[in-house]
Amino acid sequence: VIRGTATYNINFVDYTVHERDFLFTPPGTVIEMTKMSDDYAVEVLVVSNLPGIHRQDIEKLKLFEVIYLSLTDEEWQRNTTYFFLIAQQLQRSNPVLEAISHLVVSMIMDIQNTWQTLATKQALHYVSRGEEVFTKFLNLIRQYGATERSIPFYATRLALTPNHLSAVIRQQSGLSVMDWLNRITVMEAKILLKHTSLLMYEIAERLHFPEATAFNRYFKKQTGITPLEYRNK
Repeated sequence: VIRGTATYNINFVDYTVHERDFLFTPPGTVIEMTKMSDDYAVEVLVVSNLPGIHRQDIEKLKLFEVIYLSLTDEEWQRNTTYFFLIAQQLQRSNPVLEAISHLVVSMIMDIQNTWQTLATKQALHYVSRGEEVFTKFLNLIRQYGATERSIPFYATRLALTPNHLSAVIRQQSGLSVMDWLNRITVMEAKILLKHTSLLMYEIAERLHFPEATAFNRYFKKQTGITPLEYRNK
């Protein structure tokens, strides 16, 4: 983040970022910007492949968690340099893709090391049973939330009663289980409306609604507009 502030919903968790913050999002991440200041500015690098890097080396990077860091002056300078070098390579008439790949891998490893060092320092923090349940619940709704909207479904997988699960989730997040399920369903619906040409009945089927009219009513209740209005916007 170069300047300003913004709020992103990333895998259904809100992150508010400020100047000199750094976000890394792994493959398969669902991101929605919900707010930004007028002066918000960022540098973004999107990586779709890494030529010259062996698959096993990519797997060693363990690209499976969101990393959010507020960088120190030294860390900021170092990562700004990575971005500058990558941009310089990309702007060449004949960019050396393997060199770019190694710069990207170096930056990722650097950020992961910073993140792990911070995590080690925070490991002394006792993780309560409620925090553990909430983390597992988030992992489950990322996997099933867009199609499974039954509280007992998640309670069973967490070996809890529906009432107990509801109480824990509200205590940990301030939101109900259904709030979380609605959030993930709406986000998945927005992705399908924005990035596919699926018809309404096809989206309804994919999200396990009995018919298109039921999906239409649900989406309008959650967002204030119909799915078609959202797509046309």
